[in-house]
Amino acid sequence: MRNKLTLIALPLLLLNMGVLTAQEGGGEDTPFDPQIRTNQRAMGDQTFAITMGLYFPLFTVLTNDWPEYGYEAGTYKTKLSMGGTGGLAYSFYVSERIKVGLQVAGSFAKDINGNFAYTIPIDVKGSYEFHPWNRITIPLHLAVGIAMTSWKQDNFYVDPIIRPGFGVYFDWNFEWSFGMDTTWWFIPQIGVDDKSQRSIGNFMDLTLTAEYHF
Repeated sequence: MRNKLTLIALPLLLLNMGVLTAQEGGGEDTPFDPQIRTNQRAMGDQTFAITMGLYFPLFTVLTNDWPEYGYEAGTYKTKLSMGGTGGLAYSFYVSERIKVGLQVAGSFAKDINGNFAYTIPIDVKGSYEFHPWNRITIPLHLAVGIAMTSWKQDNFYVDPIIRPGFGVYFDWNFEWSFGMDTTWWFIPQIGVDDKSQRSIGNFMDLTLTAEYHF
């Protein structure tokens, strides 16, 4: 009888010790512990995002008269049609609400003659996040970098680019967020050979984003 009680008590004792050990170890934070709730960010957290959406050429500001083309300095409607855009971004949190990172995007649009214009921005992006509800994040972001633009075969320019914008994201779970962003593309086109033909391009995008947190 005593041997039977020992066989029953020993597994129960070992099980109880295992539970206590797990509880003690679970309270320690390590860099590889998953988040315990949605919408929880901390310094050192990282994200990887992929975006895809629509690209809207808006208008161009001529900074000088173009007499050979019959244009005066001013604002003119673009001759590009609506196109598409997509991109990749890596970011890390420097605080609970601020993250910075690097992003690479690309866009395409067609002119009135059927020629495609391609733009590839590479920029540094900073975001400040608001958390009005448990699963909702509203980031305000600003990206600064360079834009490489190709049009036809003999036109290639490298210009600065500034992209302010905002978004609305929903935390699907601890790791994935899905949302929508809108961004203004402000491109001072100073890479042209003729300084008198420099201009300022204005574009906008509307994209869907999937963001992975780790």
